Amino acid sequence: MNKNGTGPGRVRDALLIGAALAVITYLHYTTPPERIEYHALYRAAYYLPVIYAGLRFGLTGGVAVPIVASLLYAPWVILFIGRPEQGVLPAIADILLLNGAGWVTGMLQEVESRRRREYLLYAEKQREVREELERRAVRISEMNRELERRLNEKKELEEQLRRADKLAALGQLVAGVAHEIKNPIGVVKTTVQVMEREFTGNEHVAEFTRVIKDECDRMNQRLSQFLGFARPAEPALADVDPREAVETTLEMLGKYLPERRVTVEKELEAGLPAARADDSQLRQVLLNLIINAVEAMPDGGELTIGANLNRDDPGYVTFVVGDTGAGIPEPDLARIFDPFYTTKPTGTGLGLAVAHRIVDAHGGFIEVESGPGQGTTFRVSLPVARRA
Repeated sequence: MNKNGTGPGRVRDALLIGAALAVITYLHYTTPPERIEYHALYRAAYYLPVIYAGLRFGLTGGVAVPIVASLLYAPWVILFIGRPEQGVLPAIADILLLNGAGWVTGMLQEVESRRRREYLLYAEKQREVREELERRAVRISEMNRELERRLNEKKELEEQLRRADKLAALGQLVAGVAHEIKNPIGVVKTTVQVMEREFTGNEHVAEFTRVIKDECDRMNQRLSQFLGFARPAEPALADVDPREAVETTLEMLGKYLPERRVTVEKELEAGLPAARADDSQLRQVLLNLIINAVEAMPDGGELTIGANLNRDDPGYVTFVVGDTGAGIPEPDLARIFDPFYTTKPTGTGLGLAVAHRIVDAHGGFIEVESGPGQGTTFRVSLPVARRA
């Protein structure tokens, strides 16, 4: 019980104590003096309101109520002084004991209240300490996540630098080799064309020259890829509508997708801002990713292609190309953008390397998510065009 409390409960208790004192005193004065046993009972009854006052109101109640009880009882004692048979001395002793009981009860209640306040204060401090520890734990957790994010960024930057060094060295080598091969191939193709004119009507020669020309064209195509990798054109940046870029790329594929039993699921976010990109190079990247996705689904499947605002940084528009193929094994994921690395029997390993270089030149980034049996999803993020 809080002795400092206020309210109807304390008023009710005070009235109850007062009523008890009044009833006991009334019984004293209305009971014949000869009935000593009743008066002894009434004296003992005074202890009930006195002790309750000490418990309910602390030291204040423990001192005040027994004094009031003594003042109420004292006249009856005085009236019977000189009549020992009425038990005057025991009555006086009871008054002293009554006051002592009230004081002791009040002091004990004060001690208990002080201990309770100390306990509540201690509990409050413990709660504050616990909350502070929880806040510090949250801050430490956030710092750990930030540290992990920065370590991942550092690892990605190191990987990009490693890939850039490798690409630069390979680019110089490829450019030189491709240039040296391209000229002799041009000579061979020109010679074959002359042979076609001179041996017109000879079916065997025509068949041989056709094969030679086809192989020359195929080699020229490969060399063009090598040169495109070695010396990529600088992007002619402009404001490109992401939805239009996706739709145009799908139109270019025409009947290619239905022939390979591939269904298309488009996820184009409404109200997308323009991306700052080279339109033709962006379509080249999307086309390369779509063809890779189709080749990953030889028995058909679902191709997901879309565009949305980047989830982590609204300063980028993200193009998404996903498939339901077999997925890329974990060991291969770290190398898929390396030049000449491929898992396809007839691949050159340059498609994704060129796409990566184009995206880098745009100031964007490319990400991949894949796993065995989970398909593969590429996300190409390019900067949003600045508003005028």
